[in-house]
Formats: sequence, C-alpha cells, structure tokens
Amino acid sequence: MKEESNYPQSSFIKLFDKNRTFYYEIIKEGTYPPSNQCYYTKYSKHPIPNNYIVKTQHGKAKHLTKCSIQYKNKKPQFTIQFGLNFASKVQYFKSATDAVCQYYKELNKIKAGTNTKRANMNNKISKISGPLLFGLTLLSVKNIRQTLPLDYNSKFHLFEDLSVSTKRHKFEIGDEQFDIYFGKFDEKSENERKEAIVKLLDCGRITREAYRSLARIEHEISHEDLQLLQENGFQQLNSNRWPVRLYFGSDWKFLATCLGMKAANAKHFCLWYNCTKANIGDTNKQITKTIEMVKINYSKINGHLNKPLFYMIPLYNWVCDELHVFLRITDRLWELMLSDLSREQVEETIWQAKILDEMKQLIVAFQFWNEKNNNNLLYTLLMGPDKLKVLQKFNLTEVF
Repeated sequence: MKEESNYPQSSFIKLFDKNRTFYYEIIKEGTYPPSNQCYYTKYSKHPIPNNYIVKTQHGKAKHLTKCSIQYKNKKPQFTIQFGLNFASKVQYFKSATDAVCQYYKELNKIKAGTNTKRANMNNKISKISGPLLFGLTLLSVKNIRQTLPLDYNSKFHLFEDLSVSTKRHKFEIGDEQFDIYFGKFDEKSENERKEAIVKLLDCGRITREAYRSLARIEHEISHEDLQLLQENGFQQLNSNRWPVRLYFGSDWKFLATCLGMKAANAKHFCLWYNCTKANIGDTNKQITKTIEMVKINYSKINGHLNKPLFYMIPLYNWVCDELHVFLRITDRLWELMLSDLSREQVEETIWQAKILDEMKQLIVAFQFWNEKNNNNLLYTLLMGPDKLKVLQKFNLTEVF
C-alpha cells in the first residue's frame, strides 16, 4: 500500500491502494520499549509501541475509531473505541488483530440490533488486519518513533499500580493565595492536559459533560487574576502601567462551549445576538447581549444552558477563528457544487468521471457511491493534505 504523509509536520496520514483507503490522525506517536521488552506483530513483525493513540477512518461507511496501545504488566493492551463519542470499547491483550475481530463483532451487533446470532456469524474473521487499523505499518511514524528515547523499563516501576491523588495543594495566608505542585514538572502530562481541552470537543453536540469536562480541566485558572488584569492592567518594574484588553479566539464550537451555549442547530444559536434561525440573513444586527447579562441570568437568556467560563472577557472580544470559518465555507461550497451538478446535468456518470479523473491527476483518493436506503449521493470526505491539494490545484474548468 502507498503511504502519503508529511509526518510529523502534519498528524494526518493517508494509506491506500486500488481497493482500500485509510485515513489516520496521530494523537500520540508513543515510543518503543527496550528490545528485551518490546512485542512484535505475529506475521509482519512490526514492533508494537507503548503509550500510542491514533484515530483511524476506514471503509465506505467512513467508520471512525480511536485505537490505543498501552503496556501493562509488561504486555501490550490493545484498545479500540468506536461509536458515538467513542462510547463503545473493546480491549485485548493477545494481539491487535484479535482486538479488531472483537471490534467487528461488536460493530455488527450494533447494526444487527438484537439479532446477535447473525452478528456472530458475520464476525468469525476480521475484515481488516490489526496492524492496518492500528496504523502499525506507517513507516513515517515508525521512523520518527525510532529516534525517540526508550521510556519503559520494568526494573524501575515499583509504584506502577499505585494511584497518588495529591499532586497539587492550594492554600491561603492572609490575602495571598499559594499553589504547591508535588513532583517534577511533567511536560508530557502538561501537553496531554492541553490536548484534552481540544479532544473533549470532538463529540458531535455540545453536551453538558463537555462543559463540565472543560471546567474540570481548567480548574487552576484564576478568574480573579484575569479579572484584576483586565481592570488594572500590567504593572512594570519601572512603575509604567500598561492597560490590558483580553480577547478570546477559537472555532465556534469551543467559543460556544465556554459560553455555556446550546448546539449550532439550536433555535437561538448566535454567540452575540438574541436572534433565531428565522432572521439569520439579517445583516443589520447589533450586539444585544453582554457578558455580565449572561453571567448573572444565563438560565433566562435564549440559547444558554450554563454560566460562561471566562466571564471577565467582554462578549464583543470573543472572536471566531477565521481559519475554521473558511474551512466550513469551502466544505459547503463543494457540497453545493456537487448538488448543482446533480440537478442540472442529466448523466451523473459524466461529471462524476470528470471529477474522479481530476482527483486522480492530483493523486487524491476520492470516490462516489449511493446510500443503500434512500439512494442519496455520498462521496469521500476530504481531510488534511488532500483538502489543501484540492483547494489549491483542482481545475474546475475540467468539470464545467
């Protein structure tokens, strides 16, 4: 199979041949244990990393899984999470392929509903090898991983199963507040904490748990300090005082979560205006909400479910990230273009063939198919480098 990768500059990797295409997003590349502790896949003899996480998209139905490998008791444990918000999970110590077999068994049980007999018959053999689903065949990741230091040594894991909960203590002396952190600064854990802020938003809708998770992750943020910084500015050693104006920028979903709002498809969806879907096209709106109003009366304001997390930042300083807006616009334009082609041209096979030829010229794996139940036209979701290549080089004159 051919690997298309720019790792580690980009965490998105494509692996494909004439019949199959896999899309990977490397969350944590992991490291290889020492040779006397490292396990290998049975037939292809790929070394199995420790502390490894990858998201894999596969199949015509674009199934999305989160696969991870963690050495426990000197043996690799293979975990596959799938389904809505990755709520379903299978784990296996034996091999990656055995974990994939169990994954397909559970997946078909979900599809078959209560017909478990049929599901068991369809899942005696895995449809995908374990190394493929787990991305263990990716050479670009393997090459980077081999340059990293070894991080697992069984001789010095005396407290491997011991859970220590006291890592941070906060106390006050008079009007002063102090934080004490126990142990050495762990840059790896700090990066995991930052990644968790983003990952919790991967669930489709903005759930109550997503808001609570973010509040738990950012428990050490001092709202009082941010409030004082906003009000008093920054005092230099030479007595110069600099005014500070706080801004908060991100994609829409993260902004809405931090504001305690409902999902994008809610009736009252807007971060700044008290408007509904009915007047979404009105360009003469003015900001009618304030962060103070939302903080005090969020339960009485349309579209809000929870108190905003960063209530010291004025609402007109909450800015939606331009990159995410443009990416969503390009996705929508591509969807509208295909819709127009379907409506205006009689022979779908003609314009589909033109698009497929152009994609082939760009070396982008792309295909069309029809949904079984309603015959709706579906197509490959463009991600990462493929999307950038299409936006830059796709020749529309070859289609129209």
